[in-house]
Amino acid sequence: MGDAGQMGRTLLQMGAIASVSFWGFAAGEGMFRFVYSIGGSLMVAVFWGTFIGSRSMVAIPPLARDALTVLVCAVAGYALASAGEPSLGVGLVLAALMHAIYTRYTEMRDRNLER
Repeated sequence: MGDAGQMGRTLLQMGAIASVSFWGFAAGEGMFRFVYSIGGSLMVAVFWGTFIGSRSMVAIPPLARDALTVLVCAVAGYALASAGEPSLGVGLVLAALMHAIYTRYTEMRDRNLER
């Protein structure tokens, strides 16, 4: 994947982490606001770094990586919607879908150019 794909995936990661953090702050009360916010963000970051990141610990096929990216962004989009920002949640999911389509297209194009 090229630089644009890596940048897109990084922006999706930041958006997912920020979305879950926002949800945690909106859903919690008192001190639990910070616990939910930080804990949810850490869970997303660890999952992303383990399976989706460019230097992930677990090697998975590119198609599965794109599916996990969309899945994580869908969960983060749902978190945004449940925190009262449904349009932002839909935007995050649509951005993840467009990124997955873009990466599939560029990989198929690069394979055809190698022939």
